[in-house]
Amino acid sequence: MYSFESLDRLENVYHLLVSATLADTPPDLLAILALRQRFAAEFNTLLLTLGEDLNAPAQAALHDELQDRLGTLRIRLMSYTLDWQPRQIEDDRKGHRQAAQDTADLVRQFIAETRDRLERAAQSRPAPREDRATG
Repeated sequence: MYSFESLDRLENVYHLLVSATLADTPPDLLAILALRQRFAAEFNTLLLTLGEDLNAPAQAALHDELQDRLGTLRIRLMSYTLDWQPRQIEDDRKGHRQAAQDTADLVRQFIAETRDRLERAAQSRPAPREDRATG
């Protein structure tokens, strides 16, 4: 399943973004903006790979659930990004830190729950059958 690889990459960028955003030093705004863009790219990749990995009829309910959750997360992330442009971050570092922590918690929870659901789905898939002609 490619979704695990995509989820791993998303999680890696998430950790970098959290580190850059919640560091005890003044935030590097250019680094944060670049990481936001990388996160958005990995988010889109995850969206595509989930569609490919969960296209079987038996996975339709999980596919729809994860698509809904991704849509909800996307809206929350867009709201956070629009609310916290570089100027707003500079003007209210304490407020930004709290909003960033809340958003980080939301993303962390999404990643953990998505990984759990994908692992359960992978375990419930029937094992590939051997072709008797080839052994």
